[in-house]
Amino acid sequence: MANVLLIEDDPDIQFNLRLLLEGEGYSVISASDGEEGLEALAPSRPPIDVVLLDLMMPRLNGEQFLQRLHRSGELQSRPVILLSASRDAGALARRFGVDLVTKPIDIERLLSLLARHCPFNAGW
Repeated sequence: MANVLLIEDDPDIQFNLRLLLEGEGYSVISASDGEEGLEALAPSRPPIDVVLLDLMMPRLNGEQFLQRLHRSGELQSRPVILLSASRDAGALARRFGVDLVTKPIDIERLLSLLARHCPFNAGW
């Protein structure tokens, strides 16, 4: 089973994505902002196969989170799917080499990207 780290500050979106992904066979670890997301990536925590990352969040936003992963070298080995309605999100996704799913979320695209990054997941 693939572990998905969902970093999303909107509780309704977080809840609904968790239900969807768990129904597809993914294990979901949730974080409400980038700081909590970084804590979830700690070596002592379960390994994360892919990160779903909201862009606009309090404390540490999606861009700052990506900058931290880039500086640590983790971004090259960790798939990230950016979730955003911002018109700047496409440029940001290209800059960091991550996938983008625009909000409102295209569920088919999201599941397709997850399947590409986690082909061993039981749900696929």
